[in-house]
Amino acid sequence: RRRRRRRLSENPSSETNNRDNHELFDVVTALEIIEHVPDPTSLLRSAVSLLRPDGILFVSTINRTWKSYGMAIVAAEYISGKVPVGTHDWNRFWSPDEVERMVCDVEHGGDSGSGSGRAT
Repeated sequence: RRRRRRRLSENPSSETNNRDNHELFDVVTALEIIEHVPDPTSLLRSAVSLLRPDGILFVSTINRTWKSYGMAIVAAEYISGKVPVGTHDWNRFWSPDEVERMVCDVEHGGDSGSGSGRAT
């Protein structure tokens, strides 16, 4: 059986994603991507807009630590060459607290003190 592949808007900041695509999801993932986009808050806003009321958002990114600098940049880009040099910018890595704060801000319109617990 062939699976039908859907494509969302190319522009993650488009507020029309949810209005044009009426399908909502139980789970939305944003894995290893927010450190590569120019506006992570916009990406997360789009992801949250696709969730059903009790849906869960999973976000994964590289934590901003010296270990991540060594592994993701020095080892992966310069030593092993597995990813092109310049793929990662350590200043665009996010700590778990920063990601949680961004998701809470998106869910609550800037009120980062009242998270719903939907983001994991």
